[in-house]
Amino acid sequence: MRNILSLLIFVVVFPFSAFAMHQINYIGELPIEDPVSIVFDDEGQIYVSQDIGTIKVMTRDGKTVMTLGGKDKKWEKILKKPAGLAIYDGKLYVADSSLGHIAVFRKDGTFLESFGRKGSKHKQFSYPRDIFIYKGVIYVADKGNNRIQVLGPNGVFLGEIGVTGKGEERLNKPLDLAVDHRGYIYVVDGKDKCLKVYMQDGKYYKKFKGIRKSCSIALDKDGIFVSDLGITNIKKFDFQFKKVISFGTKGKGRAQFGSIAGIAVDSNGKVYVTDPKRKQIHIFHPERSDKDIESEYMPPPTSVRWLESIKVDAKQKVTKIVWDGKDTVYAVDGIKGTVYTVKNGEFVEEITIPKCKPISVAIDKEKTCGYSTIRALLS
Repeated sequence: MRNILSLLIFVVVFPFSAFAMHQINYIGELPIEDPVSIVFDDEGQIYVSQDIGTIKVMTRDGKTVMTLGGKDKKWEKILKKPAGLAIYDGKLYVADSSLGHIAVFRKDGTFLESFGRKGSKHKQFSYPRDIFIYKGVIYVADKGNNRIQVLGPNGVFLGEIGVTGKGEERLNKPLDLAVDHRGYIYVVDGKDKCLKVYMQDGKYYKKFKGIRKSCSIALDKDGIFVSDLGITNIKKFDFQFKKVISFGTKGKGRAQFGSIAGIAVDSNGKVYVTDPKRKQIHIFHPERSDKDIESEYMPPPTSVRWLESIKVDAKQKVTKIVWDGKDTVYAVDGIKGTVYTVKNGEFVEEITIPKCKPISVAIDKEKTCGYSTIRALLS
């Protein structure tokens, strides 16, 4: 009976001259048209962006749950060419390379909002290719602007990476990215055809060796998976940047790739590889290391969340504002010389100080005062 059962287990063992032997189970394929990027949610659903302009949501066995996008007019300003995907805090974030924005959905497909637009300024994008969210901080591969933009949870601009330095320190057409537990930022550079690493503060660190031409990257608990289009395979490196395994070849057979677009790793360590040419997703299950990396964890950078906009009359000129730390904002009107009080986004009152024209405002323990008013009271 044991001999019969052993014959039913399909195991692929890839021999490597440069590495120790590693066992990799080839699980199978999921058919799908033009797959690009792939992510998973906590409930086990798979989200796949497609080059045909849609996002397909599937179960782990390939059954379609729903499709986002399409030719219906309701999608024309929301999804046109979805590329990179990310799941965070129960929401699906989509980098749309054609519309130049980030679209945000509930996991049930309900559209919530979008932020960004085409351009080269802060919070503007030119052909955004990928998105990664690390502890609430959003990183976007802004391909056309040769940079990684760093944003708060709902689009507040925090900074940019890859726009300073010389030579390989600068980014040229970033295609894909990921951020590990230490805050290291891995970026696939499309023009330089390599994988670059930046520190959490944006400073350039190093370039990976041993990859001819990468297009995608994915993180696991014990390392980094990188596609190598030069020889059409997947390589894995540990977090000390040493090569661990390499698997896959170009071809039409089982466990072979026609092309490689995206990579993702699920919570169980299974590796999903999107193959647009063969119109399928390959699933592998390589061995994992049991090394504990929790001690190397680095907190995310400080983030900012946008809350709301408060409308101001066009005839007003707000020159200084101060927040009381709770629910009230005080603002100086530089034209009228008055102080406005706004509570919970609603106008409360306009403060006029006789014979004084405030130029700034500050908070004391019990009230607000313009600095010029203080001088007038003292004189």
